[in-house]
Amino acid sequence: MEISRLEKDEEVERPVDLGEVTKTVAPIVEDVRKNGDTAVLEYSKRFDDYKGKIQIQPGDIRKAYTQVDEDTLNAIRKAYENIKAFHKAQIPKDINMLLNGVELGQTARAIESIGIYVPGGKAAYVSTVLMCAAPARVAGVNQIVICTPPPVSPLVLLAADICGVSTVYAVGGAQAIAAMAYGTETIPKVDKIVGPGNAYVAAAKKLVFGDVGIDSIAGPSEVLIIADEQAEPKTIALEMLAQAEHDENALSVLVTTSEKVAKQTVEEVKKRTAECDRKEILEKSLANSRILIASSIDDAIGFSNRFAPEHLVILTKQDILDRIKSAGSVFIGNYASVAFGDYCSGTNHVLPTSGSARFQSGLNLDQFMKKLTWQRIGEGGYRQLSDIAVKLAKSEGLYMHAKAVEER
Repeated sequence: MEISRLEKDEEVERPVDLGEVTKTVAPIVEDVRKNGDTAVLEYSKRFDDYKGKIQIQPGDIRKAYTQVDEDTLNAIRKAYENIKAFHKAQIPKDINMLLNGVELGQTARAIESIGIYVPGGKAAYVSTVLMCAAPARVAGVNQIVICTPPPVSPLVLLAADICGVSTVYAVGGAQAIAAMAYGTETIPKVDKIVGPGNAYVAAAKKLVFGDVGIDSIAGPSEVLIIADEQAEPKTIALEMLAQAEHDENALSVLVTTSEKVAKQTVEEVKKRTAECDRKEILEKSLANSRILIASSIDDAIGFSNRFAPEHLVILTKQDILDRIKSAGSVFIGNYASVAFGDYCSGTNHVLPTSGSARFQSGLNLDQFMKKLTWQRIGEGGYRQLSDIAVKLAKSEGLYMHAKAVEER
């Protein structure tokens, strides 16, 4: 991890390119689309060494309750309630207004079916279940299914059950995305797929988009920290390492106005890495990471808005939130660890990565809903609008549009 000066046009390279991965994933997606369960089982055997049933049985969920201690179970329940409460506050209000004698409205409706992808592999992502299933429940989604790589963690099954989701499939990777997008003999076709995953999952979501909705195409997890001279290097180091332990491609960036803070952070990172069980992952991830010294907080903010990080941690005396234009989720102050947003504060942790916070938001209630507009037009509204509609239709050469109004 190197310390360097921040340049105005500084670029920090995001480490994953989906181009080559997509070439690998495309035939898998097509195979599952054509051959359903047969293809899914073949890829599960090949990639996960799994030969069991695709669908998790009720007995497996009951057994999960005997495998997890009561304190952890209560923590999952409390986190679910917090996430649900925050997303309930996002329920959109219907619009009903009168304009030119016409009653106009907009009404939100839940998407009928949602597929949730829950990663496996390096950790048991119980939090992803909560972050995706809780807002789906609040929105009123009728059918929710989960796909997650085998062997399925008891924590994932417990979280699914607490969220009211009983349909879980032991299928991971690109084959899971294809199965939810097109349906198989066992796994139902859904209307939209949400949830993070590795590069293969991201590439599969990109390929099926259009045939099915998706939340986003997620890249590796990332954090950017803006810190001034009063920031605590230990706190900075822990936040960088917490992000780095996700996987080898995770990215941690510090932008600070203090050379002293930068140097002390490097020392803290080295010390903490040596003590960590996931040392190998941390070292590979930290090789991607950067520490930049900015000449001013203004320059640090400018870089952050260009970089558009997934997670932004602000450790400055000055309150700069109102100047932040692009970030997935912002954590302000010495006590505001990204881990709170990851697990239990209530905000969602499925967030835009790879700079996509410049043009999209993290997972929220809108992602589980669609908004239909309507109008109720009586004779008064007809008289006020008919001349306008007829003139515009004729100006476009669409004479049947004009007649549809004129001959009412």
